[in-house]
Amino acid sequence: VKIINENTPYRIENINKAHVLFLQAIKAYNNKNAEECFDLVCHAIDLNPDQPKAYLLRGKTLLLMMELNEENSNRAIKDFTRTIALDSNLGEAYFRRAMAMKYRNHNAHVCTDLEKAYRSDTSYRKYILEMADSNCSVLLRQLAPALHP
Repeated sequence: VKIINENTPYRIENINKAHVLFLQAIKAYNNKNAEECFDLVCHAIDLNPDQPKAYLLRGKTLLLMMELNEENSNRAIKDFTRTIALDSNLGEAYFRRAMAMKYRNHNAHVCTDLEKAYRSDTSYRKYILEMADSNCSVLLRQLAPALHP
């Protein structure tokens, strides 16, 4: 991975190229072309490693569109963790990381990520409640008392 620092004269050009590649990757993702999406988003990350949504997209591609195995789930977890490090307000990153951790049976971390996702992104609340297992039920009852009378 090529890191571009503030002193690189082509930083703005690289950021612009990365954005274009990221948009192309989204289109490939929406067209269910996992390999093209993955290649485009990897290139975008190489050009601009500070783009949280690019890591989120790459992690989603690994988790949802490619063969789900130990290697891809671990790579997805790393991408979601990087997303969160760059922007801790992206609730989807916590939700997706919880999905990957649940697949890997890292259940101790699942509840924590589900709570953070629940608090930061209302669009995933239904799925969060469905995904939570008995280990998270007390926590989720505190978060959504109306849903758990």
